[in-house]
Amino acid sequence: MPAAVQQLQTDLAEVKQMRANVATVEQALKADVTLLRETATLSKVASTPAAKKAVSQQLHQAEKMVKATQAMVVKSRGDADERARAALQEASEVQKAAEDLIAEAKKDVKTASAAK
Repeated sequence: MPAAVQQLQTDLAEVKQMRANVATVEQALKADVTLLRETATLSKVASTPAAKKAVSQQLHQAEKMVKATQAMVVKSRGDADERARAALQEASEVQKAAEDLIAEAKKDVKTASAAK
C-alpha cells in the first residue's frame, strides 16, 4: 500500500477517534450534570446538620466536576475540529496531486499508444 494512502487511513482513524472522544466527554458531562441535579435535590431534603454539611460538600464537588468536564468538552471539540480541518487540507492536497498524476499518466499512455 502506498505511504500516502497509509497516512490518509491513519488520519481517518485519528479523526474518527477524536469524534468518538468528544461524544464520550459529552456523555460524561451529561452524567455530571445529572449528579449535580440529584445532589441539589438532596440538599433540599437534608434535615440534619450533618446531612446538610455532607450534601453541601457533595454539591460543591459536583459543581467543580461539571465545570471541569465542561472545559474538557470545549477543549475536545476544539481539538477535534482543528484535527478534522488539518486532515481535510491534507486530503485535498493529496487529491490534487493524485489528479495531476492521473492526467499526466493518461497523456503518457495516449502518447505511447499513438506511437505504436
